[in-house]
Amino acid sequence: MGAMSDPVDWEAEEERLLQRAAATGDATGWFDDLYAAGASGRVQVPWSRTEPHPLLEAWAGERHIDGTGLSAIVVGCALGADAEYLARLRFETTGFDVAPTAIELARARHPDTRVRYVTADILDPPAEWHHAFDLVVEIITVQALPPPLHPRAIANIGRLVAAGGTLLVISGINDGQPRTRLADPDTLDRAAVASFAADGLEEVSIETRAVPGRSGRRRWLAEFTRRSPEPRKRSTTTEATMSNAHDNQQSAETATPDTVPAVVERATFQAQLDALRVEEKAHTRAGDALAAARRRLPMVEVDAATPLIGPHGPVTLLDVFEGRRQLIGYYHMWYDGRPAKDQCEGCTLYNGQVRELSMLHSRDVTYATLCQGPYEESVRYRDFMGWDVPWYSAQQSLDTLLIGRQIGLLHVVCYVRHGDRVFETYWTTGRGDEALDNSYGLLDLTLYGRQEPWEDSPAGWPQAKANMSYRTNGRPYAQWSRIQAGRSDNLGGA
Repeated sequence: MGAMSDPVDWEAEEERLLQRAAATGDATGWFDDLYAAGASGRVQVPWSRTEPHPLLEAWAGERHIDGTGLSAIVVGCALGADAEYLARLRFETTGFDVAPTAIELARARHPDTRVRYVTADILDPPAEWHHAFDLVVEIITVQALPPPLHPRAIANIGRLVAAGGTLLVISGINDGQPRTRLADPDTLDRAAVASFAADGLEEVSIETRAVPGRSGRRRWLAEFTRRSPEPRKRSTTTEATMSNAHDNQQSAETATPDTVPAVVERATFQAQLDALRVEEKAHTRAGDALAAARRRLPMVEVDAATPLIGPHGPVTLLDVFEGRRQLIGYYHMWYDGRPAKDQCEGCTLYNGQVRELSMLHSRDVTYATLCQGPYEESVRYRDFMGWDVPWYSAQQSLDTLLIGRQIGLLHVVCYVRHGDRVFETYWTTGRGDEALDNSYGLLDLTLYGRQEPWEDSPAGWPQAKANMSYRTNGRPYAQWSRIQAGRSDNLGGA
């Protein structure tokens, strides 16, 4: 038997299939041909990644998305990496692709999946999908189609979004260079991305983002929403918080006069509060038990000499302890070269609430920000915000310090030193970062709570707009008081 030949270059195979499709007028059939060639081992399919797109993961992480009780659909799902990620966020997820072979491969790759994988064509989607999904994710699919089909695909994608829902678009950026081959992607310019805002969809934000972990690569990241015609009814399920990068102010003024509880006598009020207190105490004890379990976790060694940059130049991870026994490191997200208004609103909210450190110090614990961006640029953001916590750049060592985790997302990591050795003892992300927050804790004590769409609240309770991201008028909340005080938000140092 002869040796198996190496797979042919997928771009060459794609070009051949596209030329055949152009000759036959079949605009989408070539996708399945390419997947079939990949399944046979003849080519390496370019869309076979096993991890979700880094920008999708970053977007969801910034907004602490929880899809419980909501539906999501991934356009052109390929082998299912993005659909499986949304399912892990607890969305009821559908993934569809025009290529039957892709769907077969997705089901085979994820045999225990909760995702519903379907063969369907975005140029002619099922009628029952019209305005049916709370989150629609489109990544690179439109640009893979011939340009004359872009408007039709864009319109059909937009029609998938339900009232109150969100469309997330990630696409290559058209740099104006002419195509030299049919297989060169028809990347989108800003006007094409903006054209998703039709048929009742409104633009929330359109920006270019560096792709985390992919040096020099940038993509369009765009968000759109379909406003609800009336306030959505609350249910016993939680709903996702979809982020609006612009004005999300909607206060208790939206409440109608009767959106208050029943008025009762003091004795009745106290009796019901006493009953709730029993549950609150059980919740507290459950938290104590979790903390006890954390104290019994094993630990993993981290190179104490891992380099960082501090106010006086290079330092090591061991130096960041400032001589104390333990260290809490907040890995602040950073967008290189972006202005202050574009920096992470979640990190601004959480990290900005850690101010008084004396209690931590009394327990021999140092708290420090380990920013994922360059020191000189990011420390200007700290100074603009008026924060005084220790600040370092971990940018050069993120592969070591965040091994096994998504670089570009916020993380809280705990360390202990034993002599001159350093060990990692715990880490968390997403809603785990609420440990830094007191605003949510206080809001949870109030009548109207956090006023976020996912909460289980009585019908008619006021809430912020369904799309919220700790921003108002294009900036993180906390920046506005600094701007009004006359502080410069110039991060360039000029």
